[in-house]
Amino acid sequence: MNTIAGFKSTAAVAEKWLVLALVCLFPVVMGTIESAASTIFILLSLVGLLTIYKDWRLIASWEKAILYGFMLFVGYQLFSVLMSDDSNRAWHRFEKVVRFLLAVPIYLLIRRYADVAYRALLIGLIVSGPVMLWVAFETMEGGRAIGAYNYIVYGDFSLMVCLSALSAALLAGRGRWMNFMLLVSAMLTLYTSLLTQTRGAWLVLPFAFLLFVWICIKRYQGNKRNWILGGTLIIALSAGGALTTTDIFQDRAQNAVVSWDQYWEGTIEGSIGLRFLKWEAAIEHWQAHPLIGSGIGDYWLDTKELAAKEPRFRVIEEYTEAHSLYFEVLATTGLIGFLLLIWAVFFQPFRYFWQRIYDSGNPIVQYLAFDGVLIIAAVMIDGISQNWLSRNPLTTAYIFFLVLFLTGIARLECSKQN
Repeated sequence: MNTIAGFKSTAAVAEKWLVLALVCLFPVVMGTIESAASTIFILLSLVGLLTIYKDWRLIASWEKAILYGFMLFVGYQLFSVLMSDDSNRAWHRFEKVVRFLLAVPIYLLIRRYADVAYRALLIGLIVSGPVMLWVAFETMEGGRAIGAYNYIVYGDFSLMVCLSALSAALLAGRGRWMNFMLLVSAMLTLYTSLLTQTRGAWLVLPFAFLLFVWICIKRYQGNKRNWILGGTLIIALSAGGALTTTDIFQDRAQNAVVSWDQYWEGTIEGSIGLRFLKWEAAIEHWQAHPLIGSGIGDYWLDTKELAAKEPRFRVIEEYTEAHSLYFEVLATTGLIGFLLLIWAVFFQPFRYFWQRIYDSGNPIVQYLAFDGVLIIAAVMIDGISQNWLSRNPLTTAYIFFLVLFLTGIARLECSKQN
């Protein structure tokens, strides 16, 4: 009996350190080593499956509601696969969505150690800054940093780390040196994002700036010196990154304006014009199947059929996606799929995070809640100009951070009650 008890104790300790190590590594490798994020994700899900039934009984009703939402979203996507004409592409898309189902065992696993897992995340965020910038310089291609995948994914990842590190520095309260290192990492990852020249990722910066100013005023309303310092750091962070890449901003902005004008003049040239035409096509597809859509993965087939009828769409007939999460989900899964996406993937976790922002009695809970709001808002805004759900790395990263923040709050609240 003592041998069995000793083995179980050793296994529990090994499991804990494995989880903490993977949590620490995730932000460092998610954009710098190809398939590393998916490998960590799958490994965590496999370990979590071992005790899923025991842990499920221990979680609160609000946690089950969020996880049930993920399951319902995946279930409807499976139904959409069966409705699709392009089955190969449909199953390829579903393979990415099914990660929301794997979030359940990962959630239950990380929840066991979530009261300390956030510390592992902070270490990972600090290391991510210099690593991501170094990889950016090593993978420059055509004047743009591409990381392990491409400039879009790398730009989104670096900005995600930047926002998370900055919110940790301002809210987590882990000491001056820790805060300083987090701020340095935030500066480095912001610069990395700018080196990718990913305009879609930059759309979140004005909104993030307003959120940071708001939380600084709210958190430090009794100490003007602190919130003024926090606001100054945010402004310096934004201005520093912008000033070091002025030419990049000007070139990308000018190209966007030219492409916009050409689109309204009827000339489809440049990425902006093509994107608007794809969205037009998506609306056409949705109007043909307004409730349940044409089927996940059918955007390409539907666009080819539309181009055969209307010649102006021929310029986009070879594109396989709408370059927008919302337009593509609406076209392929209909109004039902669109509403499920908003409710299950965004609204439910956002609502819970937003409620916990006001828990100023626990700085860690407030940090996790604010970071959760920030990540969801960033991903929602990013979804306007790209379909991140069609990319494994982005889907994996979003679910991972969502699970980590939710479990951290749940565990800390349980500890407070006990």
